[in-house]
Amino acid sequence: MVSHCIDEEKGMLDWLLGKSHFLVENSKLREENKRLRQLVYYLGGDPDKVEEIEGEGEIKEERKTSFLYSALSLEEMKEMVEIPEKNYAVGKYQVTQALWKNVTGKNPSEFKGITRPVEKVSLIDCVAFCNKLSEMEGFEKVYALPEKYEHEFENLPYLNDDYKSILLEKIIQNLDANGYRLPTNKEWEFAARGNEDFEYAGSDNFDVVAWTSKNSKWETHDVGQKSPNGFGLYDMSGNVRELCLHKPVGKFWVCRGGSWRDGPKFARVSSCNKLERSASREIGFRLFRTIR
Repeated sequence: MVSHCIDEEKGMLDWLLGKSHFLVENSKLREENKRLRQLVYYLGGDPDKVEEIEGEGEIKEERKTSFLYSALSLEEMKEMVEIPEKNYAVGKYQVTQALWKNVTGKNPSEFKGITRPVEKVSLIDCVAFCNKLSEMEGFEKVYALPEKYEHEFENLPYLNDDYKSILLEKIIQNLDANGYRLPTNKEWEFAARGNEDFEYAGSDNFDVVAWTSKNSKWETHDVGQKSPNGFGLYDMSGNVRELCLHKPVGKFWVCRGGSWRDGPKFARVSSCNKLERSASREIGFRLFRTIR
């Protein structure tokens, strides 16, 4: 009987050791998968792309790499939240670098990271991005330029800032179209408040909901790491300032929510920043879309 108990204990010990080894190996595989996906992304590839591989004879197979365990899928990055009693939906997250690159093929951001918010984008860059994403997904485009200037959307990377400012003043927007767009100032604030009466978007404690100069270590962070507001929207306070399209544009851009570089007072939902027109590492944006 003693021998039987010893055998059972030995068997249990062997099983636990085997399980421990499996967990360690599984952890290593996840880390390796993460490293490889980062490499694919920075080399300009799409880690989510499904490839059709032709094998011997007529055999074909599909291969899809699993997404980073610590990241969001592209579909999740585009997730929209319909705002109660309003006719528009709002991006759950700030536009990420992976989503921007998937649409434009480029990543202008200084603080690189596929699930960090895109930054160093200008207002008209964001307008062009919204139109292109709308076109990719079969929605109506919200923005247009007069026929004389229409081709300039394709030339934005080669245009100087002064000419981009001229184009901005000529932008025609159709807010009834169902495509992606930037918010108006009022739409942004209503979404940020989340039907709550907090100083910041989701809390009276900035540290719960926002990356500011007090906790950011002077850089952006992956979206969705802080708590959301009452509508389930993340980072409406802090991380990067979010552009609004306020017509006429004039000499300033309207930004809301504050950033990793700003003090907490700028992350308040009531705070509205008018900044000199310049794409900077503190400025990003969030998608809005009219629902019909």
